[in-house]
Amino acid sequence: MSKFTLWKLSCLFLAFPSVTLSAPLPKATEEILRKLKLDPAILANLESELHAPKEWSDRARKEGKVRIYATLEPTQLATLLAPFRERYPFIAVETAEATREDRSVRTLIAYKSGRILTDVLEAIGGTFYMFKEENALEDLRNIPTAKNLPDGTKDPQGLWVGTYKLYWCMSYNTKFVRKEDLPKRWEDLLANPRWRGGNVGLVNRPNLWVLQLWKAKGEKMDARVSRSTF
Repeated sequence: MSKFTLWKLSCLFLAFPSVTLSAPLPKATEEILRKLKLDPAILANLESELHAPKEWSDRARKEGKVRIYATLEPTQLATLLAPFRERYPFIAVETAEATREDRSVRTLIAYKSGRILTDVLEAIGGTFYMFKEENALEDLRNIPTAKNLPDGTKDPQGLWVGTYKLYWCMSYNTKFVRKEDLPKRWEDLLANPRWRGGNVGLVNRPNLWVLQLWKAKGEKMDARVSRSTF
């Protein structure tokens, strides 16, 4: 690949056409379904959904390798990539549990100098706009399964897709705070001196939570909410 890809695992695994549209599921896929207690019938039309130009498979055979930088642990990647490796044994998959600097900084610096360090990137988060400005991302809309992703989990321009969903929440000491006294809304953290004392401590990567707050509250958020955000 000449550019980086923000990926959804299922799209990556199934980016090339199978040998036949009636091929059986990979054993690794069957094992995943078994562990999840899912009926294999849910993938009955999988092969037809995944069908892609033969040119993709031919080029993959020629290149013979795909490199992945991700935040997932090696054991997690091994499980998720097992179906892909079984389907396409002619493609060597190289993976790395890369740091944020490796994913978001080194790869982009290398790209600007004409070098490609990896084919697939996962979790570049707040630095996405820099990759976009450098035209360093592939359009994922031509991947067969991309059209099945619901709105909100993919970029309208096809430059990223969601990899997983996370829930960010607060913890509290049950010895000092009663459940019924917990703040019910974001504004309660700001209006009640017990919770803030003039300060609100939050993670230093606002892209992980501010966007969600912005979406829930709207662009014209309460001034107190806006001030506490940055």
